[in-house]
Amino acid sequence: MEIARAALLERIRANAYTVGRVFSILGDFRRANDQEGISQLMETEQYKGIKQ
Repeated sequence: MEIARAALLERIRANAYTVGRVFSILGDFRRANDQEGISQLMETEQYKGIKQ
């Protein structure tokens, strides 16, 4: 039971991290706001591999 509980907590933590990353990315794009800002954002190291 304790192992299953620990595994469940680990999955919840991983999901919370993923949700946090998604909101962080959405916040970046919301702050970029216009096409020029988004183009500059896409040039940063964090977003290099993402296709527009």
